[in-house]
Amino acid sequence: MVVDYAVDSYATGSSREWLRTYSEHGEAGPALHQPGTKDITADIDVSAVSAIRPPDRIERQRTWLRRHGIDSLVDEGRVHWAAHRATPDLVAIEMHSRVSEAEALLDAAGLGQFTVLEWAVGLPA
Repeated sequence: MVVDYAVDSYATGSSREWLRTYSEHGEAGPALHQPGTKDITADIDVSAVSAIRPPDRIERQRTWLRRHGIDSLVDEGRVHWAAHRATPDLVAIEMHSRVSEAEALLDAAGLGQFTVLEWAVGLPA
């Protein structure tokens, strides 16, 4: 499974840089300038990966997470937090964090837009 930014393919002559850097929520210039001071990222080229073996499923992260039960985990977190918020312990705080973390992971304009490429692999004999 691959979860990341993805493009169908890198178009020749595209104005989008295939390798990008970020620091403090903004673009950070050339990747090799001041190593260790920025995050480096690149989109997954789905056509290149598919040339080796096409994914069995391609979907958005928010769809994948919902299919795998994130909504019930969030509901469990809300219920636990509601019952323990007056005297929260570490578990209650973790449960409360589920809600805000899930919101970020499911955000259609943010992390929820990540692409999930999934391959079914047989179990070893």
